[in-house]
This record gives sequence, structure tokens and C-alpha cells, in this order.
Amino acid sequence: MSSHPFSSWKTQIVTGRLEYKNEILAAFMDSMMIAHVPDLIGVVDVTGMPLQNTRYEQGTEVIVYTVPAPAIWQVGKGRQVFDLKHFGY
Repeated sequence: MSSHPFSSWKTQIVTGRLEYKNEILAAFMDSMMIAHVPDLIGVVDVTGMPLQNTRYEQGTEVIVYTVPAPAIWQVGKGRQVFDLKHFGY
């Protein structure tokens, strides 16, 4: 059995871009936005250790994951607070 923590995951190597201010606001695969606030977008290195957005540089191999935001943040006033327009998009 492999000692790599993600050896059983279906993975794909792609060119991506993360845009952030204090937190990651949007994730892009090639030129398509694949995730954005209010969903949580996280980054770990290839060993599974979490990375802060100040700890990786262009060209760093990382694993990006997303966790859907609770429904209350997806509509109405919750959506107004976390809409991309609020962050300048």
C-alpha cells in the first residue's frame, strides 16, 4: 500500500489559479471559475499539510478542495454578504 495520503483519490494535474485577499475568493481551472465564496476553498500540499495563501508561490504543486457553504449563505442576505461583487468582481 502506498504511503501517499492521496494515493487512492482520483486526481488530475491541471493549471489553476487562486485569487485571494485575506481568504481565497475564487479558484480557476485553466480559465474557468470552478469555485468561489461563500464556499470554502482550501489548499494542502501533496503530503496533505494545510497551506496558507501566503505560503505558496506560482508553480507550487498543491491540492485544492472545496466545501459547500451552508444554505443560509447561498441566498438572500447571506448571499449579499458573500457575493463576489462585494469583493470587487
